[in-house]
Amino acid sequence: QRHVTQVQPEIDANYISTGKVKHIFRDFTPTLANPSYHPMSDDAGMAAECVRNLGGDEKYFEYHDVIFENQGSLSVENLKSWASDLGYDIGNCLDNEIYKVELQKDLTDGTNLGIVGTPGFLILMSKDDADLDALKGMYYEQSGRVLVQAVETEDGYVGVRIGGAFPYSTFAEAFEAGL
Repeated sequence: QRHVTQVQPEIDANYISTGKVKHIFRDFTPTLANPSYHPMSDDAGMAAECVRNLGGDEKYFEYHDVIFENQGSLSVENLKSWASDLGYDIGNCLDNEIYKVELQKDLTDGTNLGIVGTPGFLILMSKDDADLDALKGMYYEQSGRVLVQAVETEDGYVGVRIGGAFPYSTFAEAFEAGL
């Protein structure tokens, strides 16, 4: 929630809306892998995908924000009600778990890229454009768990994996290393 309300707006204003950075958002509902993680994350992810199907990306993110603003009152009934407030009936879609396979694919893809929880980020850039020394200098470990580290993909991209709710400055540092 802290990332969505405090950090993402600055990233949007300074990097995404200016065209400097492309933001690709994937659902990562770890309840699929560990049911004790957050009992409503699967339903919330599926509900958001139902809204995206009916209203597109803009409505998806509007609904996503509603979910994060109301985390303390997540329930299937509220997910349906909040969608209805936006003009969408997601009852059939949600009740039939139409997007469960999509959520599982996103979870698998994220896990394969080293994402272990939420929020989790992978900032990638062309190796030719990157300041490799700056990226390699981005490293943070806490309690034996690496939360920020430089990465290189098999297809030649480099960047930083960020695991957790880090301040805006961490993201700006990573973006600037690729600009």
